[in-house]
Formats: sequence, structure tokens, C-alpha cells
Amino acid sequence: FLAFLAGGRYRSLLERVVGARLVYKQPSMARVISFEYLNRQLVWHEISELLLLLLPLLDAAKFRRGLGRLMPRLPSPASVL
Repeated sequence: FLAFLAGGRYRSLLERVVGARLVYKQPSMARVISFEYLNRQLVWHEISELLLLLLPLLDAAKFRRGLGRLMPRLPSPASVL
């Protein structure tokens, strides 16, 4: 592992023993990589981790009362008829 960090040529011990390396077939080829999907995944992962951290700290009854005050009461189905 430390040899990989120092040199970075071989990913595993087996590759080092055999002398196999990953190289580009055409080194001059332009490589355009879109990180849009990866960025989206990272954002959703961090948001879910934040929610998992904060949800146990919330008081559920107080949260429901607050939502009840914000949302208007819907008429009951019997009073509509």
C-alpha cells in the first residue's frame, strides 16, 4: 500500500510482481469525463447523512404541531356533501 502511495504505478501486489500496469491504448486521445452524475450522487449522499444526523434530534410531536399550524384544515368529506 505504501509503495502505491509513493509511486502509484501498481494497484496491487500481484500487479507489482507480474509487472502489469494499466496504460492508455492511445495516450494522445482526448478524454472528456462528465462528473455530473457523480456530483449529484455525492450531494444526495451528504443530504441523506445530514438528515440521518438531525432527525433523531427533532421532537416529533412539536414538529407535527408546527406543520398543523402551517397547513390549513381541510373540510371533512361529510361537511362537503
